[in-house]
Amino acid sequence: MAQKKRRQHFVPQHLQRNFAIDEKGRRVRIYILKNKKFTETSIKDNLQAPYFYGKSEKVEAIFSDEIEGPVSLTIDKMIKNPKNFMRKNKTLDEETLRYFYTLRNRSVATAKTLDDITNQIMKQWEDSPNFDNSQKKLRREFQEKMVDTNELRGKGALVEPIDESRDKIYNGKYMLISSEKRLYLSDRASTSFFPISPYVLLVIGDMVDIVKHVFTLRSKEYIIDFINSWTINNATNLIIVGRDTTSKDIEKLEKINYHKSRGFPLT
Repeated sequence: MAQKKRRQHFVPQHLQRNFAIDEKGRRVRIYILKNKKFTETSIKDNLQAPYFYGKSEKVEAIFSDEIEGPVSLTIDKMIKNPKNFMRKNKTLDEETLRYFYTLRNRSVATAKTLDDITNQIMKQWEDSPNFDNSQKKLRREFQEKMVDTNELRGKGALVEPIDESRDKIYNGKYMLISSEKRLYLSDRASTSFFPISPYVLLVIGDMVDIVKHVFTLRSKEYIIDFINSWTINNATNLIIVGRDTTSKDIEKLEKINYHKSRGFPLT
């Protein structure tokens, strides 16, 4: 009998490994926002929760087999040689885009929002004037099979963007930005900016045009500070940082309020 995958990572392990601080790629250094403290942790234990996507493991299997596995090889190519990758790939394929739009749905913050909405719907259902015995039984079954087991949360993580959001964000346009300044990885993904290693940033969708314009006005260092500031100010609980990152580095970035003062949208 196959062993159940009780630990289900909402930030993929292979992505975290790109930020590892040891040669074997097993540990990362994190900054915990609430305690304002740094610590080292095993990737296996980091950014995961028991049956986060459901006890049936159906969604976990989809992420592992259909989404993360194939795209991890693409990300490796991006990191190895960003210029060469962009020269060979004019746009991002659907498989890769699917990986990145699911990242947006896989944070604790998003899961909590979905859980809150679900609880409201369940309460409205129970308070409905048409809530007879058959409805009561149906509600109980739904609660037991979908809500209590996190199956609904798992299905929510696979929801695809539609209409305008898809056209603007996940339209295949992209650019890779190499940086000497270290990027931080958040427990909450943006829709347009994805640090895929400490030194390579992926920008997708119409944000590519905005970033290209900003490059005519600002330095690359400004762009990276901007991204790191957003990462810190919008993370749910923690960020993955570099070995040499200090409290002063974090405090400096926390004080930056680019998205209000510069009109540079991220989400």
